[in-house]
Amino acid sequence: MEKPDNNHHSNGHKKANGDEKHRRKFKLSRRWIWILIIAAVAVLIGGLIYAANRPKPPELITDTVVKGRLTQTVEATGELESIDQVDLSFDISGTVSQILVAVGDQVQAGQELARLRTTELQADVERALQGVQAAQAVVNERLAGSTGEAVNVARASVAASEARLAATKVDWQNRKDDLANTIVATASAVNEAEVALKTAADNLVNQQAKNQQTIKELEEDLESVLKDNMIGGRSALSDADEVLGIDNTIANNDFENVLSALNHEVLVSAQSAYGRAKGSRDRAEAKVFNLNSESVAGDLDEAVYFTRVALTDTESTLLYTRQVLDATTAGTDTFSEADLSALKASINLARNDIQNAQTSLQSQLQLIDSTEISNQSTESSAANALSSARQSLTSAIAGKSSQVASAESAVRAAEAQIQVSETDLLQAEANLQQVLAGPRAVDLAGLQADVRRARADLDAAEARLNKAKIISPISGKVTDLKFKVGEQVSMAEPMAVVQSVGDNFRIKSDISESDIAKISLLDPVKVTFDAFGNDLSAAGTVEAIDPAQKLIEGVVYYEVDVRLVESVEIIGLKPGMSADLEILTADLPEVLNVPQRAVLERSDGIKYVRVPGGDLFVEREVKTGLRGDGGKVEIKEGLSEGEEVIITIREQN
Repeated sequence: MEKPDNNHHSNGHKKANGDEKHRRKFKLSRRWIWILIIAAVAVLIGGLIYAANRPKPPELITDTVVKGRLTQTVEATGELESIDQVDLSFDISGTVSQILVAVGDQVQAGQELARLRTTELQADVERALQGVQAAQAVVNERLAGSTGEAVNVARASVAASEARLAATKVDWQNRKDDLANTIVATASAVNEAEVALKTAADNLVNQQAKNQQTIKELEEDLESVLKDNMIGGRSALSDADEVLGIDNTIANNDFENVLSALNHEVLVSAQSAYGRAKGSRDRAEAKVFNLNSESVAGDLDEAVYFTRVALTDTESTLLYTRQVLDATTAGTDTFSEADLSALKASINLARNDIQNAQTSLQSQLQLIDSTEISNQSTESSAANALSSARQSLTSAIAGKSSQVASAESAVRAAEAQIQVSETDLLQAEANLQQVLAGPRAVDLAGLQADVRRARADLDAAEARLNKAKIISPISGKVTDLKFKVGEQVSMAEPMAVVQSVGDNFRIKSDISESDIAKISLLDPVKVTFDAFGNDLSAAGTVEAIDPAQKLIEGVVYYEVDVRLVESVEIIGLKPGMSADLEILTADLPEVLNVPQRAVLERSDGIKYVRVPGGDLFVEREVKTGLRGDGGKVEIKEGLSEGEEVIITIREQN
């Protein structure tokens, strides 16, 4: 029997085992290949999703710093008037009975323009004339001897004196009626002024209450903003701690060994900034969350101050944290580039949130400041209205005293005239007795004195009658009539205005208080007229600025006189024409300027602009000058010609 070959059997067994191991190794390799392929696809899909959802950077709207001419003008309207004019009035009070001219009529010097109702004055003249005639007749009669006719004249004189006495009694009764009417009218005026004063006082109190409520609501909104900022600040520090691992010690375990590997000093700065931010956050939260209805203004100011410090420290911490990530390496099994990018995006988002919180806080503070300024303006207007109402009441009371005193004086004068008329009657009766008794030298002297007194009375009556007329002292054009037929006019109260015709013109214009400070004497003015359109203009200068204020619908204005400085005969200007004024208050030929919207102002009053640079922009302090037309402002320091400044930052979705 042949012996079995054990070596051959052993070799075959080894070969079979090797083939089995090779197959298992091949299957394991294919499995890893598929795993790697799936992982690569997952990473690719994740990257695409991140790229699609990553926020786009903000869009910067900019403008260029230019050098050129910058002007400042004030526009206003006014009315053309002749410089030579006279205001005409009656020398006595009364009722207008005739107006002999109309506005726009040409009049000559010495021409009668208007007259008062003169029934009583003419009657006085007639009575005075009769008195003269009667007195002279008595003298003549006495000179001619005591005849029947002389007796009749003397008796007529008595009758005239009786008529005068009756007329003076009627006048006395009329004066008493005028006094009663004056008392009623002035009492009504005082009552109306008292009602207006109470209304103005109530309006001031209501405005103050409304303003206080508005500020209270804005401060409540400010408290909400502060609390939101504290929540956002705590969240931002938490994001920073996810990187630094100071309080959350396990947050950065996967990458602690590579954190800030390229610059360890940045990590030290970030950790130090984190500690400061955490402390300022805790102090701010203590101030903010302790605010309540019993807090005073100082508590809210402290909360704002500590919140600003906390936000600034938090923003600094996030900046250092981002620098730490910039100095961090990736690519390990536990910390990939994608992980590093995600942390950077988180820190960038937190920084943006902090900056938005700072902007929101600043906007709310600016809103409170602007509202307080507006409140001061409305309260000032209400206070001015109250002051005006007090002045009106004072004037009404003074007017009442003056008018009542004048009416009482007229009653006393009428009473005195009655006594005079009674005396005249007694004298006329005595004269009659003398005529009947025959003339004497002493009697003739008295009668002649009566004639002179009667002539004086006639002259006085005729003078009073002439005072009821308005006579133009100059030749010109009637530009205004203040009263109509049938209206009452007081002595010396303007009735008509006459302007001389020529080319010596000026324009009066009311300028608001917001613009009056810009205007100076001799400022050049471009003048156009509605009657001729904008194609025809004249040059003028500011001649006078009235320092006294005037209220027009509650707004303070100041009156400015503009005088035309070139001949205007060729364009046919006439008094009363409407004029449009363009007053050149400043003209800088070559200055740097930017749009006003580009210049911002901090709470401390420092002005700055934003120029592209850094992560997005950098702030540049500037010194501004003239605020010109077209929304432009002069830049004195801080910028150069051709630089770009940011007008608006627009977030992109």
